[in-house]
Amino acid sequence: RAAARGKLRFGPPRRSVTADGGRSRAVPGGPGAPGNTGQMSVFIFIIIIVGLITFGEVASKWFEARPSRPEVEPAGDEEIERLREHVALLASQVERLTEEQRFMTRLLESGARGNPPPSDEHR
Repeated sequence: RAAARGKLRFGPPRRSVTADGGRSRAVPGGPGAPGNTGQMSVFIFIIIIVGLITFGEVASKWFEARPSRPEVEPAGDEEIERLREHVALLASQVERLTEEQRFMTRLLESGARGNPPPSDEHR
């Protein structure tokens, strides 16, 4: 009855004497009865809390143990100027290759049509 009113009861189930010869049996609604889920909910809640705390501790130790990223030194003016020269050189080479490809494409197109090749003035 106490379990039905929302009170949790701990300890062995209460026994009552019955009219059938004095045999004892558990009182309905006592601990372990099918309808008593309050104790189980508390137990599950405690397990979840302990699990979350453990997970937090493990995660914090893992993050602390990770090696930090090495610091990158800023590039000097000499290195930046050298990179600019290399980029300019690459751009001029790409432009030269593009012009050669255009010329070869025109040559191939005119050869397929039977026309004389374009003059070298363009180049």
